[in-house]
Amino acid sequence: MTTDNKVLAASFVMIGVFGIVGLFALLMAPEGVFPVKEFFWGQLPGVLNFALGVAAIKYAAQKNDKNFMIIVLGAMTLSMLFIALFIIFLLYILNLNQKYYIITVFIFYFLYLTLQLIYLVKSEKKTLSDNVH
Repeated sequence: MTTDNKVLAASFVMIGVFGIVGLFALLMAPEGVFPVKEFFWGQLPGVLNFALGVAAIKYAAQKNDKNFMIIVLGAMTLSMLFIALFIIFLLYILNLNQKYYIITVFIFYFLYLTLQLIYLVKSEKKTLSDNVH
């Protein structure tokens, strides 16, 4: 298993664990003790951003170096706009506590962004012979 696949596997395990814990807490925990709904739904924007970022990296890896950066940075910009609209949509539809939800979204966003950057570094192109002078 390559290093980038190990990063993806660890990320999916982490997403699964957080999702199961959030779902279990949503079903079992009393709502007044801990902001359960905010914890459960706050994971979703980070997970979507991670999935879009990994898909963009995999797609861009097949392109040349100039297009690679344009595709990855463009996808990051578009996913940030999409996630911002998604957060606003969830806040109004699900009637979540704004303070707890935004804090949870930021925590998970930066966690999954870090995993995405680790994946990007570990999955760099293997065509180093083009750069040798």
